[in-house]
Amino acid sequence: MGKPFGMNDPAIQIIEKPDWVSWDDIHEVIWKAHGTNREEGMNMAHAALSGEGIEEHLAQGGKMFVAVLGNKVIGTAAYTLKKASFWFGEGMFAYCCFAAVLPEYRGRGIYGELLELREKAAAAQGLDKMLFNTHPGNARVIGVASKNGYKKVSFARGSDSPWVFMVKWLNGAPYSDLRMKTMYCCVKAVRLAEYQLRRVFKR
Repeated sequence: MGKPFGMNDPAIQIIEKPDWVSWDDIHEVIWKAHGTNREEGMNMAHAALSGEGIEEHLAQGGKMFVAVLGNKVIGTAAYTLKKASFWFGEGMFAYCCFAAVLPEYRGRGIYGELLELREKAAAAQGLDKMLFNTHPGNARVIGVASKNGYKKVSFARGSDSPWVFMVKWLNGAPYSDLRMKTMYCCVKAVRLAEYQLRRVFKR
């Protein structure tokens, strides 16, 4: 069932992926949407997956949502089920992935609508935590997520890229903002120190 987006864009629908939308269509949107990130040196692994790879990634309980204008896909967002244990929670998370809007359609609130539908679907499955990670330089995504209630909770620094982890509790955060900010800063400092030590000992 579709939902008209906004008063100014009644033709745009935010819906769960229908059969007529191919996985290759979705790959194309994600690849194009991440073009600016690639130019700025932020290479997102999910953006490089083929349509078949995206389908396989979501095969175990995942859901894909799309924004469509007529028969054209202009935005995507998905989640998979992830069981994990972190300082900020344990159990099943809705791991957010494949969120993208074509550059020419940004600024219309489509991204936020996709996030909202994704959260409603996760809540309907009994999930209460939304988790995703992105490059810390991805200011646009971090800004939108923060406005929608996501909090920075963890940090990782691999050999290729740093990552910031953000979480939203659908039933309200169990920790104060001060505690989350403190824990995030502590984890970030530790991860960066570990990264520097690994570099030193590899020399």
